[in-house]
Amino acid sequence: MDIELRRQTQTPLPPPPAAPARAGRDAYLGRYARDPAFLSEILALFRRESADSLAAIASACRTGDLARGGRAVHKLKGSLVMLDATDCLHLVRLMDDAFGAGRAWDVRDRLACLEHCLADLERTLEALAAD
Repeated sequence: MDIELRRQTQTPLPPPPAAPARAGRDAYLGRYARDPAFLSEILALFRRESADSLAAIASACRTGDLARGGRAVHKLKGSLVMLDATDCLHLVRLMDDAFGAGRAWDVRDRLACLEHCLADLERTLEALAAD
């Protein structure tokens, strides 16, 4: 019965983004004034903060702690807005909506896709910092 009720109330997942997050090289370089040292600092901070946020989101999905999950998603969303990472941001906004509506399972179903988007964003930042 619970499985059937979940199936009836679960919103369908949108298709994943067609391509992984590809933050624009020119946008980053323009925004951060072509400063590779600053980009390196941003990358280190983003790695640390996004890993903490992902762990908190995954934990919230396991435990059903919607408030904790919502805070972690909101924190990650702020970082992604600053980085102009639109593909990752789209997923995080969907997760934010799902936590707000009490649908932790929708968030859990999107975690792997978000992890791929964040990894691609990190690679983009690494490449920019190396220039």
